[in-house]
Amino acid sequence: MCSQLTDLGLTTIIKCCPQLTALSLQETSITGELFPELSQNCLSHLKDLDLSQCENLTDFGLINILKCCPELMVLDLRDTNISGIGEFFSEHCCNNLQKLSEINLKWCNSLTDLGLKNILMLCPNLKVMNLTNFGFAKEMFSDLTIDNMSQLVDLCCMGCEMLTDNELLTIIKSCSSLKALDLAATSITGELLSELSLNYLPKIEDLVLRRCDKLTDLGLVELINKVGNNIKVLKLNDANITGEIFAQINISFSPKLEHLDLTGCTKLSDFGIFSFIAKMGHQLRILKASHTFICGENFGDNFCWENQSKLEQLEFNSCPEITDLGLVAMLSKFGTNLKSLIVSRAKLSLIRCENLVLKNLPALEVLHLSSCPKLGDDGLESILDKCGPRLQSIEMRSIDISGESFQYLSIDASQLQRLALTSCKKLTDIGIIKILNKLGQNIKFLDLTRTQISGESFVEISLNSPSLEELFLSGCKSLTVRGLSLILEKFGGRLRRMILSRTGISKEMISEQCLEFCPLLKYSNIS
Repeated sequence: MCSQLTDLGLTTIIKCCPQLTALSLQETSITGELFPELSQNCLSHLKDLDLSQCENLTDFGLINILKCCPELMVLDLRDTNISGIGEFFSEHCCNNLQKLSEINLKWCNSLTDLGLKNILMLCPNLKVMNLTNFGFAKEMFSDLTIDNMSQLVDLCCMGCEMLTDNELLTIIKSCSSLKALDLAATSITGELLSELSLNYLPKIEDLVLRRCDKLTDLGLVELINKVGNNIKVLKLNDANITGEIFAQINISFSPKLEHLDLTGCTKLSDFGIFSFIAKMGHQLRILKASHTFICGENFGDNFCWENQSKLEQLEFNSCPEITDLGLVAMLSKFGTNLKSLIVSRAKLSLIRCENLVLKNLPALEVLHLSSCPKLGDDGLESILDKCGPRLQSIEMRSIDISGESFQYLSIDASQLQRLALTSCKKLTDIGIIKILNKLGQNIKFLDLTRTQISGESFVEISLNSPSLEELFLSGCKSLTVRGLSLILEKFGGRLRRMILSRTGISKEMISEQCLEFCPLLKYSNIS
């Protein structure tokens, strides 16, 4: 960043660059007040201007700069001290913002409601606006007219703690073209939307309600019924909803929801999430419910699914209450088209028994089951046996496997490219050989970080022409010089990246092995 750049220096530079289309002045010392000295044609081609973090920029200076930019389309004023107040913001003083389509006013703490109104008056074709942390004042915001905001398609009000249902009503009534609305960390409850008629914001597809602590179940229902008929992405991270009210209400439209994020909704119940999905999830492709306390065990009994599930991604990171029966119940409903299954810190063992019958997962491409301390060889094999030939990535970090029974595994691993067994403390040399013989023919990424392997059993590996490109062995304290030599002799031919820090083998010895077996190696960490 050119923090010492002043108006005079900038003027000199600009006069030498009459064809500029993009200019970043981030964190410079300009005020803009000397810009009347510039020729009106100096920035006549400029389309993208970044003035973020220009702490000395004044309102008068900003207008002087904008007068020189008749073609401007993108303006970043993030973290500046502009207020938007003053006679120089009148339309006759600056009519050069007719083409401006995107403005970033994030963290403009001096900006007032009147200032925002003045700016909007100058930008009749604005499509994207970021108002993160803007301090809405109720008495002024109601004066914003429909015409000022009717062209907006993307509005971010994240962190606007003064934004309540009243301001939300004004936004909804004023922004009929919105496709994306971010209301994260605002003070809305949603309940006052009951006074709206149906089908406001008919074009909205992306609604973010993260960390809306005051949002209620009833308010969420009102929001969805009034603006949700075309929503495809709904993010409710860390909201205080239970979801249970959805069992009692009717949705007045055919839902199009494809992406539902319930991460951190700690009050969410099994009944609530299933009721929500039953009413809104017919087109659902991505479901994230990490950091929740659902277990899933009542899923099979209480959940009625009329159509075949379209779900492709299921994510339950840090869900300590999910059990074997719960996961099996969910997969019985969602497994047909599932491409990605991510579960961590759960009570899973997946040991085969009469009551635990996993459904086939023919479309699965990504399987991540990490930090499940009860999950061992038998459980891992039981789910891998159900995976189809599309599997591309397996991550089993911090689980209780040895790998020694993997010769009995029946799986087509021809598409598998990534295998991570980080911190699997019971993994043995014999076990990793059996795993690689079964799964490793086409893998390009192998992570054995913090395992106890020595590498000396790699003489028994049966792979032909392995295609490994990335190898992580950091923290493998039991790795020997001979073991490393055997690993690199087998896998080093196409290796491009390797991490070998904290193994106890000297840098000189590692470098010697790399020179002998790794002709394509471009990056290595052997500290």
